[in-house]
Amino acid sequence: KERINDQFNDMKSQLNVIEDRIINNEEAEERINAQLNAMNNQLNGMEERIVKKVRDNEQKKYKRQFDEMTAMEDRIVNKLTTEINNLDIENKSSKKLKTTEINNRKKQGRYNLGNIK
Repeated sequence: KERINDQFNDMKSQLNVIEDRIINNEEAEERINAQLNAMNNQLNGMEERIVKKVRDNEQKKYKRQFDEMTAMEDRIVNKLTTEINNLDIENKSSKKLKTTEINNRKKQGRYNLGNIK
């Protein structure tokens, strides 16, 4: 009977050890879950900052490209305007030159204006 009591007490002691381990494991699991939640929150915050940074960089890139295109458009418009003005000046000069040449020829009595276009 004493031997059975000793075995029973040993088993009870082992059961207490197992229960303590279970409690310790549950507490450890809670600590680990709390740490994981904190890490998850940090990762979510980092992800939000990264996404915002990427969006900001994309917007800056598109704005820079738009500004470059606008500047290029302005340069093209200015160049074309200058070319048009130069052509207009050349055209007026040419007409003035032709008129002057025609008048000079008329004064000289040469009316053959076939070469003047």
